Amino acid sequence: MIPGTRLVKADCPETPSPTLQRRYRSIVGSIGYLIQMTRCDMAFAYGQLSLFLRNPGPVHMAAAERALAYVRGTHDQGLSYCDPGAENRNVLKGWVDSDFAADSDTRRSVTGYVMALNGAPISWQSCRQGGVTLSSNEAEYVGASSVAQENAYLRALLSGFDHSLLAPHACRKTMLHVFLWVSILSITVAAVTSM
Repeated sequence: MIPGTRLVKADCPETPSPTLQRRYRSIVGSIGYLIQMTRCDMAFAYGQLSLFLRNPGPVHMAAAERALAYVRGTHDQGLSYCDPGAENRNVLKGWVDSDFAADSDTRRSVTGYVMALNGAPISWQSCRQGGVTLSSNEAEYVGASSVAQENAYLRALLSGFDHSLLAPHACRKTMLHVFLWVSILSITVAAVTSM
């Protein structure tokens, strides 16, 4: 996919072409296999391409072929785990981001996160959020909630392997903004309900 572009339903043809649909599904399925195993960098492209499996058009096929060209050009890249040193060993790190209402067809936000341990990702996802958010802060809050759930799951899973995990790294400024936003939201809701 070309950076900064989105696939839309308006590019779908009136009637699907069986040969185009078969090839498109094959490409997207292959990319999906890579996503599950080692290619977290393709998660967003896969999410966008998989929305149009039922009725892909030529624009969607061009985006799928561009994703294949990217895989061909980066076939020698992969995940590499290492010992990051005593102070970073077994520290579960996570990154999350959301875009506000970027899906022009549904106006839903997309959240993506990556969780890493010992130098490489161990869990990642890019998907549309469950509902329509009303602000960029709310979209970020929903995204932070999804990565917090994944963090809790991974910590429980790794504790079953007798891994002693160090405290997760958190950006204090980001967490302060989240707590302030939640506080303002709860004050606003209390004020509205008391009217």
